[in-house]
Amino acid sequence: FAPRKVPELWSWQLFSAYFDALKPNGALLTYSRHPDVLTQLEALGFMLERTPALGGKRGGTFALKP
Repeated sequence: FAPRKVPELWSWQLFSAYFDALKPNGALLTYSRHPDVLTQLEALGFMLERTPALGGKRGGTFALKP
């Protein structure tokens, strides 16, 4: 499901639909820290935080709709 393998799951249109569907203070949680994903989320207005690492995996992204 990586952004380069399945780009349709990481498109501007999909993230925009998530943003529109969320109520204020709604959140999106993803394992991705890909720069293209972070740029899109920030451009849409999400506030981003990095999640802590878990086990052998790096942290992901917590995106909050203000």
